[in-house]
Amino acid sequence: MGQIIPIVRSAFTQSADMAVYPNPSNGQFILTTPSLSDDATLEVYSTDGRLVYQQIIPSNTTETSIDLQHPASGLYQVRLIAGEEVQMTKLVVQ
Repeated sequence: MGQIIPIVRSAFTQSADMAVYPNPSNGQFILTTPSLSDDATLEVYSTDGRLVYQQIIPSNTTETSIDLQHPASGLYQVRLIAGEEVQMTKLVVQ
């Protein structure tokens, strides 16, 4: 008997990573993502772990404008969650 190999379907249809620009930013930035086969959730966290921004990113989206609306200066973690996959990057706000 042959071995059963599970098929894993990625929510990211391309292997490219997400990116944010400009970085450093004033709190307004563009999120570029690989083409998504499913809706994803964007989350932005401050260095103390507080969720400061959340948005649903529709499938097939490759660019999204984000405005954190008066963020404190500092380092933020940007997470994109699609299915069980998570991509992360850092954002500096000046």
